[in-house]
Amino acid sequence: MFGISLEDDIAGWIFAGLIIAVALFRIYNYFTNRTKPYHKYIRVLNKRERLASMKNDAEELRQIKLEKLWASKVAHDKIFSYVSVNVLTTSQPELDAKRYSILAGITASELMLPNVHELNHRYGAHSFLREIVMECRNAIIESQYNGKYFLPESILPYPKTYLLFALHSLISKSKIEIDTQDYKLLQSTLSGRVINIDSSLLPTEQKENKRVGDEFLNKVNHL
Repeated sequence: MFGISLEDDIAGWIFAGLIIAVALFRIYNYFTNRTKPYHKYIRVLNKRERLASMKNDAEELRQIKLEKLWASKVAHDKIFSYVSVNVLTTSQPELDAKRYSILAGITASELMLPNVHELNHRYGAHSFLREIVMECRNAIIESQYNGKYFLPESILPYPKTYLLFALHSLISKSKIEIDTQDYKLLQSTLSGRVINIDSSLLPTEQKENKRVGDEFLNKVNHL
């Protein structure tokens, strides 16, 4: 009466086998996707970030922040593209479960920062450049050096060279005069007044700020 029939025993083994098979497939899928460009790239960025933090390398940290922002934008667009096609058949829990494998479909070329040769055909490149430029503008406005003649490069959220590239690109494509003027003003500030000096050495008092900044540039120009 309380015994287990052969059929029950077989059904139990089949059920257990299916659970193990699903688990093994998920493990296989995880490790397969783990080697894909996106997931590998994020691990490399995190490792670089840890090393840069240990060395207090502000320039490298700004570069990593820039690369992470672009990678997050690419990831967001990849997820959005998947959802837009499968909106009627994919629930939020299913999307969360598939997110890792969806991101594994991102190619190495998609993760490369937009450059001057790619702006016309890199989806989202223009909005990305605009975003980092606006963040740069806000960082300057909110800093203690706002309104001073010279500003230390350390207040910038991203590398100065890439910000200048972004501004040049936005100016060349801008069709709104007021935006063009703002971009050119910021471009002029970055080019001539943002200097690679330790912020602790650059005073915020206007006259001293100008004097120390000029002396710094004179030394740099005579190296």
